[in-house]
Amino acid sequence: MAMKPGDQLGRFVIQSTLGSGGMGTVYRATDEHLRRDVAIKVLHDDSQSDESAAARFRREAKSVAGLTHPNIVSLFDFFEEDGRCCAVMEFLDGTTLAERLTDGPIDDAELRSIASSVARGLAAAHKNGVVHRDIKPSNIFLTRDGSVKLLDFGLATARVTGFDAETATISENFQTQIGTVMGTVGYMSPEQVKGQEADARSDLFSLGAVLYEMVTGHTAFARDTAIETMTAILNDPMPDPLRQELSTGHHMYAVIRRCLAKDPSDRFTSADSMLDGLGNSKVTSPSKRLSIALPIGGAVVLTALFTWGIVHLTRPVPARQPQRAEASLETIPGAQNTESTATLQEFHRMRQYMQGRWTGSVTATIGETDVTRADNTKQNHFVEFEPMANSTSVVIRDFGGTSNGTGILFYDPTSRQVRCISSHSDDTLVEEVFFYDDDDRLQRLTRQTASNGTIRHFRSEITYSDDGNSLAVRIRTRDANGAPREQTNVMKRIGK
Repeated sequence: MAMKPGDQLGRFVIQSTLGSGGMGTVYRATDEHLRRDVAIKVLHDDSQSDESAAARFRREAKSVAGLTHPNIVSLFDFFEEDGRCCAVMEFLDGTTLAERLTDGPIDDAELRSIASSVARGLAAAHKNGVVHRDIKPSNIFLTRDGSVKLLDFGLATARVTGFDAETATISENFQTQIGTVMGTVGYMSPEQVKGQEADARSDLFSLGAVLYEMVTGHTAFARDTAIETMTAILNDPMPDPLRQELSTGHHMYAVIRRCLAKDPSDRFTSADSMLDGLGNSKVTSPSKRLSIALPIGGAVVLTALFTWGIVHLTRPVPARQPQRAEASLETIPGAQNTESTATLQEFHRMRQYMQGRWTGSVTATIGETDVTRADNTKQNHFVEFEPMANSTSVVIRDFGGTSNGTGILFYDPTSRQVRCISSHSDDTLVEEVFFYDDDDRLQRLTRQTASNGTIRHFRSEITYSDDGNSLAVRIRTRDANGAPREQTNVMKRIGK
């Protein structure tokens, strides 16, 4: 239930609503005891009943509670009242770095100040065993008094990776096989894209991407689609001499290049060592860019105490495309048939059935993304479908077997198709089209393209149990000799 001005929440009196997202609402409130303004994040009612959402909320509170640093947003209190989880944070007056960047690149003095402040905040977090995992401009806040604050530790890990042990209902043995693909696409490190463990050096990669954007005004790895962006993160050099956005003579070039190294061992070993690098970077000539001042008229307040999107699609920037040949949905056999079209209502129906977390055993030769294998053994898989706030896309994360992957299921109004594109840690691209046949059975057309060019097509029929908590995927394909093959994989829902 939404709160209104004057409502009481413990010792806090609600003043106004600062912002609302898919998981909760942020309010400006007054602490009656200490007579100060605060920001309170309150989970939505439906999020309260979602174990994973509530656990993530508590995890963020725990992460921030152990951190006391001028460059990290402060947590004042965490409590539950009337079944609602509430986090009380310091109220910040200013703007996010993302908002500042809409006005153009930042001058050298402010660039160095922001970079050093963020690095100091990360150094404090890392020394306390906390990895942020979602460093991006919208999670860096610039206050009116000149301070820089790190926000949103909702994806942070403290000596753990994968899904929180408090909420995972899968076996402990299976948990050890799971990596997570979390973060914001344009700022993910290569290890995050692959679903591997992200340590402190992953945050430095993301910070390098932010610095690149601050210097050039362009997002480092932005491409036309999320999958192309992730492919660029894995394969494209950055800074890229061919893009001519950041010259080798720029005083920040060496710092940014080292942060954006594909191999973590080639990056700075710590945020402290990055601070040393920033101190050693010299301005070779006066900057010709103008300083961008904070707005003077009107109050710009913190409207996103926490940001909750797992994957955020960055705006496309014209750029050189990845050299790797990409497959095309138009080449999926049958994808051009009118049979494969769907309505937006049918997409919502699929979305409703799919959402949640599923686990099951899958035969490698068909279900695994490595299309070059010939292994008939069963392998545990874990799949999560998370609907996005825009109602027309779903984030998919796939763990287990020989690869981890992430992708987007979305409705394309132009082709009137439900499509899915995902990229996996074994460098396989998977493209799919979903539709209901004339008998109202859910069908899936799939094309898998391996990094060596090997391609496999198959068609699947997906059926759900009456209670919606289990599904069977009947897969039909052909082997290398052209002989038909068929198998059925069964998966069970383990949470929503």
